[in-house]
Amino acid sequence: MRDAPGTGWPAVPPRVAEQIRPLVPDLAEQMVAEISAAVTEYARLGDPVYASNLRLGAEAAIAGFADRIAWPQAPRQRLADTFYRIGKVEATEGRSLEMLQAALRTGARVVMHWLTGAAYHAIIPAETLGLLAEALLIHIDEIAAYSAAGHDQVQRRAAEETSRRRQRLITLLLADPAPAEAIAAQASLAGWRLPRLVSVMLLATDRAGGAELEWRLALPAEVLADLDRPQPCLIVPDPDGPGRRRMLDQALAGVRAAAGPAVPVTAAATSLAWAAETLALRPGGATGSHPVLHCDDHLTEIVLHRGHDALGRLGRVRLAPLSGVAAPRRKALADTLLTWLETRSIGQTADQLHIHRQTARYRMNQLRAMFGATLDDPDARFELELALRARRLA
Repeated sequence: MRDAPGTGWPAVPPRVAEQIRPLVPDLAEQMVAEISAAVTEYARLGDPVYASNLRLGAEAAIAGFADRIAWPQAPRQRLADTFYRIGKVEATEGRSLEMLQAALRTGARVVMHWLTGAAYHAIIPAETLGLLAEALLIHIDEIAAYSAAGHDQVQRRAAEETSRRRQRLITLLLADPAPAEAIAAQASLAGWRLPRLVSVMLLATDRAGGAELEWRLALPAEVLADLDRPQPCLIVPDPDGPGRRRMLDQALAGVRAAAGPAVPVTAAATSLAWAAETLALRPGGATGSHPVLHCDDHLTEIVLHRGHDALGRLGRVRLAPLSGVAAPRRKALADTLLTWLETRSIGQTADQLHIHRQTARYRMNQLRAMFGATLDDPDARFELELALRARRLA
């Protein structure tokens, strides 16, 4: 026999449908019992409403199979609507699509078992058994697709609602002042456990938009993300937890980012401000294999950056002896002086600058001639180091 033209449906004799229809109640009863035994999530026969709905679904599946055999090309909108609703109910009640598909497979086994017995007892033509098996698989695939569409719609709407609630939560967290009660209520609605501390991270997207970043970032579900802001940000709960920092560095590989300090939940705006200052330390380009700038690792640079005007004046005063030296030589002497101030060692200065010790010693002799007793004054040395560090940062 050939398939029904243009449908892909096996050419099952339509009269087989008349032999299936009278058995719909009995087969449905068997399906309900088998599904309840095989899939634990459906073992709720003590609930009459639930048992009735399960039975109605089983009867719809079997009757729909008989209808498809009788009228292969007839519309199946009613069947589609029934299983679309079933898929929505399953998602609403929190059962996974895998559980629903397991129930459909179990029901198909019940029907196939009956078909095999019917062929054996000549209730249906034995030569049609292979066609019926193929038809049953097609039928189950179709109602599984209808159910999946309904299940996905509920899941998608739930995900969209959760996303909206999380965006609202981010807005509340970053407010200054932050409304503690509203944050707690919104966190509950968004399914977000309130942590003791949070850290705000800012991402510099450069050419990558928010959607592209979202595709690239592999972040835990508890990390709040708003990648559509002009300055995309993350809110990280318990940022000092075990492995958290390494996870963030890995997730943000290749993205220029800065993390503010860990603060109480109601002080997230403070962490945001610190993250912005930290990110400003690297105005462009990648920052190497560990791109995340953590605020607490760069406090000296931030202090120098904040005090830009005062440091400019300090530099002009303290570094005045270098002003008369030609630019290339001035840079070499400034680098030598800063390294010496940091190490207080000719040997270490030479090693860090990759120059000969005699060269380092020669430069320091020049610097002593320029700065004189200033290099022996602790306060002056501190100010010199500040000025030189600010110069290097600039």
